[in-house]
Amino acid sequence: GYILLPLASLVVGFSLIVAPPVEYLAYGVPFLILLYGVPSWLTDRHYFQFWAEVYESLFCFPALVRLGQVMLHPFRLVGSLVTAKDRRADRQSLDLPLAWPFGLYLVLFLVGIFSRYGLPLLDPSWLRSPFEGEGIMVIWTLYNGGLMLVCLLACIDQPVRRECDRFPLETVACLRAQGQSWWGVTSDVSEQGAALLLTDRLPQLDIDHGELEFPQMSLTLPVKVVRQANREGYPLLGLQFNLADAEREAALIRLLYNDAAWFQKLRRVGSLDAFLSLLGSLWRADSLVRRY
Repeated sequence: GYILLPLASLVVGFSLIVAPPVEYLAYGVPFLILLYGVPSWLTDRHYFQFWAEVYESLFCFPALVRLGQVMLHPFRLVGSLVTAKDRRADRQSLDLPLAWPFGLYLVLFLVGIFSRYGLPLLDPSWLRSPFEGEGIMVIWTLYNGGLMLVCLLACIDQPVRRECDRFPLETVACLRAQGQSWWGVTSDVSEQGAALLLTDRLPQLDIDHGELEFPQMSLTLPVKVVRQANREGYPLLGLQFNLADAEREAALIRLLYNDAAWFQKLRRVGSLDAFLSLLGSLWRADSLVRRY
């Protein structure tokens, strides 16, 4: 109702709120300040009403479908809403079953705004008389349009190519293989492997297996070299761990999930961070646009 009725009101020309803007400001603005300000203040800025509306909008249409199934077949098992958490994808994708209502709304939004304010500029016969509360409906509809755009961006699934989370653990390590040693600095360390940037300018190494030693942690892990690259003349190796015994695996887990590590400390994600992350999904959507 909050999504569709303001747009219908603007297009058809009926008022949801029969009040001039001054009266609505007098009654509505204090309520909006409390609605958006008090929960954020009470939760030390961990909760913001706008993102709650994004979540509710994303959940709205699947919930309506499931509610309809339950009402039509109240005594039948209709399945679960739980989704698979171990799915991997090599490229960006658009969740069409979830995204199509928001794409449709944005199309109707553009058509409605154009028919109300664009066509009269081209043909005065399309001009319609204003109605009371029209300014409020315009502001509400524009807000809903921005909300639906954010929901559409949230339906873009980012590539998940890794089975395990990787952490920016940068520490000195030594790769030993074939009786030789190469020193470097690790990055992107996970339970399955790590990236090692060597500190010496060398040609491509002809090695497949070896051992990676972490001197500061007194930990040595058997590794397999799965790929090699070059970063400004310095070899960058992709290593895969071969954790044959539980003791070494436990030591690696303690290394990664140590509460003292800076990357394990909880970081508050602000509203601007979340919005920039959503925009980032749009900026890198070239392959997605080409597919659809």
